[in-house]
Amino acid sequence: MGAGQPDRGAPLLAEALRLRRETGLLADVYLDLLWVIEMVQDVGYGEAAACLLGAEDAYCTSLGFVGVGTGVLLRREPTRQALQEQLGESQFKQAWDAGRALSIEEAIDGALLLTDELATKQY
Repeated sequence: MGAGQPDRGAPLLAEALRLRRETGLLADVYLDLLWVIEMVQDVGYGEAAACLLGAEDAYCTSLGFVGVGTGVLLRREPTRQALQEQLGESQFKQAWDAGRALSIEEAIDGALLLTDELATKQY
């Protein structure tokens, strides 16, 4: 989704997040959050990505859910590892823990702020 072109992918992700919230269909919101996490990580927003990854993990854990199929697991773990390397263990843990403390609504709000920001930048 818009790999290398966050200004094109971000509006689509924002629309998906807004539609999920408006309809109350949040069960699969973790998929949209993973896309946002990968996008913001790619443009150097490691701390924000780690925070959202913590929120995504907390949300899935609260539902007793790890994602559909191995595709999600294969995306989540390498993303976590890359963020730990990028930020260092201490900074990653601080951002991760902050994300785990967010409600899903707060995580969506944060993801929307990021996607709106990325949509207006030129890449």
